[in-house]
Amino acid sequence: MAVPISITEAQIFAALGAVIEQYSLTSSTAGQTVPVVLGQTNRVPQVRQSDFCVMWPISRIRLAQNIVDLFDNSFTGSVTSNVLTVSGLIEGDVPVGQPVYATSTKGGIVPTFLTIQQLTGPAQGIGTYSTTPSQDLTSRVMYSGVADHMQKIEFTAQVDVHGPASADNCTRISTLWRDQFTVDAFRDFGIEVSPLYAQDPKQMPFVNEQMQTENRWVVDLAMQINPVVSTTAQFADELDATVTSVETVATP
Repeated sequence: MAVPISITEAQIFAALGAVIEQYSLTSSTAGQTVPVVLGQTNRVPQVRQSDFCVMWPISRIRLAQNIVDLFDNSFTGSVTSNVLTVSGLIEGDVPVGQPVYATSTKGGIVPTFLTIQQLTGPAQGIGTYSTTPSQDLTSRVMYSGVADHMQKIEFTAQVDVHGPASADNCTRISTLWRDQFTVDAFRDFGIEVSPLYAQDPKQMPFVNEQMQTENRWVVDLAMQINPVVSTTAQFADELDATVTSVETVATP
């Protein structure tokens, strides 16, 4: 069973790097930009520009208990080999990456299959989807229940600001992080990240591979993310109830 997550660490740092680049950081060398790169990468040399930033993941702190939403999705579709063709939505949408149950012409359900990715059509709507394993199913009602588990997290990233202009650039970052400017920047990037606060910057000299001391200021940036982990969920269209009289049940 696939267990997709709505926001990954790679997406967070892609957005964070893009936002920091909007702060118009200044290089001490005329004509140079100030690159923003991700740390914790092996066999990668230090950035050659005089001024640059390195981002590091620091912590993930849970802020609340999970919030769970349930979705009973059903639709009409058929499968040919490894392609699901959805011809109509009955309730909800077509979740990608989740098991699909199809009704059998002889009653019950056929073996489940997994939607891999959408090929054509509006997002999670009528269209075609790649599936696995390969099978052929004539048009029928299909089901794919989903449970979304959301965790609210305070995610903190450390940003190392290197170079002769590091003090001024670090001030730009810590100032704008607590501003509506950054809220709008994340929203324009199209990712659900909310800046919370920035720790006071600290001056922490960096010793390079030549044992030379370089200027470096460090600031921790806290933000809230709300990743959603999706799992399959089962629903019932009908319930067969059997009534048992308590007077006929033997007691020990």
